Amino acid sequence: MVVGDLAPCYSNIYPEILDPLLPEPEFRYIIQHINNTLIKAFDPFRVANWIDGVLGLLTGWFWEDFRPGGVKGELKRLDAWIEEWNRTVGAQDGVKLIGLRRTGYLCLDIQIPDPQVRVIGSDGEGEHNEPMGNNVTPGLGVTV
Repeated sequence: MVVGDLAPCYSNIYPEILDPLLPEPEFRYIIQHINNTLIKAFDPFRVANWIDGVLGLLTGWFWEDFRPGGVKGELKRLDAWIEEWNRTVGAQDGVKLIGLRRTGYLCLDIQIPDPQVRVIGSDGEGEHNEPMGNNVTPGLGVTV
């Protein structure tokens, strides 16, 4: 917990299944960038957030819709950054960050191509070297 329950933050524990497609330093950069942006947006002790709250109250919350900064502005810029990362960096290896709005800011989902996980038999060897399951899936989601 980076700042407790003051802002939503995500764990930087590296899931090993990402290893061939998303290197650990890039994963840590993504998590650090997202966490810092969310802390900046939701920090209740920032003067800018207090001013936004007071002006929002005085204007019937219209202030939040028209100000380019503030919580909504920071979250829009974060969503744009995630989409840009998906187009530039993630598209090279087929990795995709699922937008935080789709998950309700509860988790950071990372979609990767099928990692071809194999079933290991009781004797320790793979059974016919077939992927797990009958259907071929286009990708696998990893929740952080």
